[in-house]
Amino acid sequence: MYPVSVRYNGQEGYVEAVRAAAEDLVDENLMLAEDVELVIDAAPTFPTENPTEKQ
Repeated sequence: MYPVSVRYNGQEGYVEAVRAAAEDLVDENLMLAEDVELVIDAAPTFPTENPTEKQ
């Protein structure tokens, strides 16, 4: 499994992926539309370094 910092192209790409996933849940009637921003705000902070590169 790849760390978050490798999967997404920075903070913007990460937030967009979280938003898209939340909106998919809304489309499937599994989440309320007004909760999308709550989910984005509750998402973990995007890491700024790759933990596998630490020495």
